[in-house]
Amino acid sequence: MKQVNTAVAVAIISSAVMAGNVQAAPIGGLFNTGTDANNVALVGGNGVADPHYRILSSTAAGFDGNQAVTFQCCYAAEDGDSRWISLGASGSPGSTTTVYRTTFDLTGLDPTRQVSPAAGAPTTWAPSCSTVPIPASP
Repeated sequence: MKQVNTAVAVAIISSAVMAGNVQAAPIGGLFNTGTDANNVALVGGNGVADPHYRILSSTAAGFDGNQAVTFQCCYAAEDGDSRWISLGASGSPGSTTTVYRTTFDLTGLDPTRQVSPAAGAPTTWAPSCSTVPIPASP
């Protein structure tokens, strides 16, 4: 089974990619941040562990390897499809660079095909600071 690792630096990804009447094939194991096994937003306040995202690295000491947790104070509104994630339930320490990791399986999908959002497709990418793309690893 081939897995792809992806890292997200303090960001939420929530997307629906459609081109006309054609919808992209689902990617097994790819989840929005702050969701349960059904890709529905986790219930509860700040500090609920996200089962799909771990802290790969952070400039704040002591968080590497921990499970990401939900946190919302002042960002764009959360919805039923995702929640913001952070180092801790209080959002502290702030002003850090943090890389989150999730894995998903691309077995059975055609690696030569790429689906890009059509103009006007409902796609949201909302970093709180900045993002750094990290290439897939075999």
